[in-house]
Amino acid sequence: MISGPELLVFSAIPLFREQHVLVFIVETRLGEKGKEPVERARAMGFRVESVEISGRLDISGIGRLRGVLQWLDPRIIHCHDVKASTYSWLASRGKSWKIVSTHHGVLGRPDWKSRIYERIYSWFILPRMNMCIAVSREDEAILKGRGLNPQLLSYVPNGVSGKRLSPAERNSVRGACRALWKSQGLSVDDGDSIIGVVGRLSPEKGHSYLFRVASELRKQEPSLPWKILILGSGKIEKNLRKETQELGIGDHVHWLGYRPDAARLIPAFDLLAIPSQAEGLPIVALEAGWAGVPVFASNVGGLPELVSSGRFSGGVIFPKEQEHVHTAKSLAWILRNPQEREKMGNHLQDRVAASYSGECWVRQMEEVYRTI
Repeated sequence: MISGPELLVFSAIPLFREQHVLVFIVETRLGEKGKEPVERARAMGFRVESVEISGRLDISGIGRLRGVLQWLDPRIIHCHDVKASTYSWLASRGKSWKIVSTHHGVLGRPDWKSRIYERIYSWFILPRMNMCIAVSREDEAILKGRGLNPQLLSYVPNGVSGKRLSPAERNSVRGACRALWKSQGLSVDDGDSIIGVVGRLSPEKGHSYLFRVASELRKQEPSLPWKILILGSGKIEKNLRKETQELGIGDHVHWLGYRPDAARLIPAFDLLAIPSQAEGLPIVALEAGWAGVPVFASNVGGLPELVSSGRFSGGVIFPKEQEHVHTAKSLAWILRNPQEREKMGNHLQDRVAASYSGECWVRQMEEVYRTI
C-alpha cells in the first residue's frame, strides 16, 4: 500500500540536484502489500534498495541495513517517520553519516502501541538526529514542548508536484468518472454532490464523525442530493459499514476500496472531506489543491495552515470536537453553493502551486541539507 510519505518522496526525487537512492525497510508480515512501494519506485525508474525485517525490531535486519548503507556510503540519510528513523539510527552507530528525520504527525497514531512507539521516537530517537522536520506548526510546537532542542527542528510542510487542472479538465474527469461509477452499479445521480474521503479506514481518520455529520445533514436538508465515496481499506471497514446502516445513510455511502489511482479520481469530487482527529499534513489535501477541489476538514495538523490563507480560503475548516449539528450546517452551506466551492477550489489550487509544490519542498529540504 502506498502511503503519504512514499508519495511525497516519489514526487520529489526527480527534482533534486544530487543523486538519491531509495532504501525501503519492508516488514515481511505485511506480505505483498509491504512490497508495493518498492515495486512502484522501481517501475518509476528510481534507484532502489530494500531490506526485509521480520518484526518491529529485527536485530539482524539492522545489520542488513547497515551493510546496505556502508555500500552506499551516503552523505545524508533522510528518514521518514518512526520505523525508518529508528532503524537508520541504530544501523548508523559509529558512522559519520548525517541523519534527517521527518515526523509525519505527532498525534495521528491509530492505537496505543503506535502511540508508545511515537513517544519513544520523539523522546529518544529525534534528539539524536542531525535535523528533525515537522510538517505542521502544530507538530513543531508539540515537539518543542516535549523538550526537543529548537536548533534540531525545522518546519518544512509537505509538497508534491502536480498539474493544475482547468475547470474544463475537471468537468471532463467528473463526467467520465460518474459514467463509470453508474456502469458499475453505484447510485450516483447527475445532480448529486460528491463528497470524497481518501485514506485508510482507521479510528483516528474520523469516518465515524463524518457519518454522524452526514446523518444530521440528512435531517436538516432532506432534499439536498449528495453521496459520499470512501476510497480506502482497513480493519474497521465492517464496523463503519454497519454504522452507516444504523444511521440511515447506507444508501448515501459507496465503498470503492483501496485505490492506488486515487489522485486521478479526486477531480471527480465536488468536495474532499478530511474529518481526522489528528494529522500531519495529508498529501491527499495537496492533490485536491492541484485538482481545484475544495477541502472540508477538521482543524488538525497542517490543514488550517493550508486551507486558510487570510481572506482567501481553500475550503471549510471545522473544530474537530464540534457538535455534529454545527458541522452539518457548515457542510450544508458548502454543498448548496457551487459557486463558492469553485472559488475555494481555485484558491486552494493557487495556494498549493505557490507554497506546497514538489519544487517548494525540494528547495526547502536542500537548504536543510546544506545547514547540517
